Amino acid sequence: MKSTFLFFLSCIIFISGCATYPLGLTQEEWKALPPEKQAEMRVEQARINAAERARRDEIERQRLAAAQAAHERHRAELAERKANAVYSDIVVVTLQGGAFEWKGRRYPLQPQAFELVRGERRSIELVGIREGDDSTLRYTERWQVSFSDDGNTVTLNDSPFGSPIPIVNTGSWDRSQRVSLAGRNPGLDDNLNVSGMTATIRYKQPSRSPERVIIERY
Repeated sequence: MKSTFLFFLSCIIFISGCATYPLGLTQEEWKALPPEKQAEMRVEQARINAAERARRDEIERQRLAAAQAAHERHRAELAERKANAVYSDIVVVTLQGGAFEWKGRRYPLQPQAFELVRGERRSIELVGIREGDDSTLRYTERWQVSFSDDGNTVTLNDSPFGSPIPIVNTGSWDRSQRVSLAGRNPGLDDNLNVSGMTATIRYKQPSRSPERVIIERY
C-alpha cells in the first residue's frame, strides 16, 4: 500500500514539474506577472492554440481530399481499362475447397470467384462455415488481392501482414491454371491456417474482342 502511494506521489510531482505556462513562460516568470497580465496571456495562448488546431485540421482536410481524389482517379483508370480491355487484360480467379484451421477447429471455405484487371488491387472476404451441434459457426477473413501491371502475376493476401501468395502465369492462363494452396499459411492470425484450397486462374474473353481458338498438339 505504501509503495502504491509513493508511486502516485512521484507521478504527481513529475507532472507538476512538467507543467507549462502560456507563451512558453517559466514558472517564475508566470508567477511574477499580475493577474490581469496572466489573463491576457491566457487569452493569447488560447488564440494561438485555436489557430494551430485550425492549421492542423486544414492540413488533414487537404490530405484526405488529395487521397480521395487519387482514389477516384484510380477507379476511373480501372473502369477505363475494363471498358477497353483486350484479351489477357482481365483474369477470373476462382477459389475452391479447403478450410480455415483455427484453434483446432476446421471451417470449410465457401467457393468464390472474382475478376481483376491489370493494375487492380481489391479486397475479398474469405468465409468459412462450420456446422455445429446446435448452430452454424462462421469465420471470416479479408484478403487483399491484386493483378500486376505487367499481367504476369496474381497475388493473394497481398499485404505486408502475413505471407503473400503470388501466382505467376506459366503460360496456361489461356486454358485455366490451377494451383494448390494446401498447407499455405497466410499468417492472418498466429492460430490460423488455410489448407486444401485451390486457385484457378483464366483469362476472361472481353465481349469486344474476337473469340480466340486454342489449338493444342499432342
